[in-house]
Amino acid sequence: MATKFFISTSKNEGTAKINVRFQRRTPQINYKIATPLKVDIKVWGNSLKGKTQSDNFRKDYPDLVNKMDAIKSALDATLDNETPISLDDFKKIVNSIIYKEEREAEQKRQEEEREALRKANQMTLEKYMDIFLQGIESGEIRQAKNKPYTYNSIRNIRSFCNKFREFQTASKRKYDFADMNKDFERAFNKFLNPCKPNTLAGHYKHLKSILRKASEENFDGVSINPYFEKFDSSFSDVENIYLTIEDLQALQSIDLSGVHQHFSIARDLFLIMVWSCQRVSDLSKICVPAHIKRSSIQLVENGAIVDKELTTIVFKQQKTNRKAIIPVNSHLKALLEKYEYNIPQMAEQKINDYIKEVAKMAGLNEVVLLDGVEYQKWECVSNHTGRRTGCTLMYLSGMDPYDICKVSGHSDIKMLEKYIKASELEQSEKLAVRYREYFK
Repeated sequence: MATKFFISTSKNEGTAKINVRFQRRTPQINYKIATPLKVDIKVWGNSLKGKTQSDNFRKDYPDLVNKMDAIKSALDATLDNETPISLDDFKKIVNSIIYKEEREAEQKRQEEEREALRKANQMTLEKYMDIFLQGIESGEIRQAKNKPYTYNSIRNIRSFCNKFREFQTASKRKYDFADMNKDFERAFNKFLNPCKPNTLAGHYKHLKSILRKASEENFDGVSINPYFEKFDSSFSDVENIYLTIEDLQALQSIDLSGVHQHFSIARDLFLIMVWSCQRVSDLSKICVPAHIKRSSIQLVENGAIVDKELTTIVFKQQKTNRKAIIPVNSHLKALLEKYEYNIPQMAEQKINDYIKEVAKMAGLNEVVLLDGVEYQKWECVSNHTGRRTGCTLMYLSGMDPYDICKVSGHSDIKMLEKYIKASELEQSEKLAVRYREYFK
């Protein structure tokens, strides 16, 4: 009763397959199977001549001997069972040991395939950024109070996502949900440097919006590092300029006939933003016929009552969806009539580029100090300067801040104050004129 190994061949040299025989006396069984294990015929015959030769064989062919020992141990262990193993069980035991490496390799391959498939299907931060963008563009993903994302917000979020991908490329690694930690923050800040504080805050604001929305989705296998809530997305008040009436007159009077018409168009669009107190994103709404209201009012001039025609432009702003009510003054009216109430369109960045050059040509060379750095005024002129200038000039004219908000569309006085850029001296002069009886 034992497990034995033998070869069956008529050849004297070459290789032969090793056979396994398993025998049991009670109840009697005699199983035999040819294995795929091969051995040199002469080496095998020599190993059977004595203990020394057998020991040498075991030493020289450890892999083969280990398999044979494992088969013998597994089969002999069944001898204590009252019920003998079947022929199929005998074959399964032998083959499970012989093909152990192949089976383990196949299992590993299958596990690797499953893991690769899991990773391919698992949500990543980069994948979710694309889903988030598609969602806000389609309106499926909305802001608080079910507000849709505006065109400008979508553009800014897309810009952040592109910057995030640039950062990954430069870092030569992928950042995922679990990587939103202090190390990421340091690396991202370093990549963006130099970067204005509010620009950096804007990037983190968009990233936090994406991560918060992803948290709501509860994706399988996704763990979002809660540290992301510590990313600084707070905006600070920044120093900016506004243009005086004299600056605006210089812009208006400069002869641009010798340069491309884009300079003149950019100048006019900028002045429209000044006199309407609107953003560049709302320029296309100003001349929509349905937004233009005409009426008559009575005013007292030189002691006489006169009828005056009033043109008012009313629409909901693109960025905030707040209503703007704009009484059209003579400056704005002249600009709109110049284009027959069909003002041309120009890309925001192009307006920025051209208006700086126009301001330079107009001689706006006054030195201004912003955040401790000296600039010539023309260098600081941008689209935003137009709306800011309009709000500041209305304030300096003595207009009630609540009325300014109705024109500009600001939600409250606090928001408006960020736009008013009058100097301390100008504010003092305004107070002295308005309350001259007190300050006389």
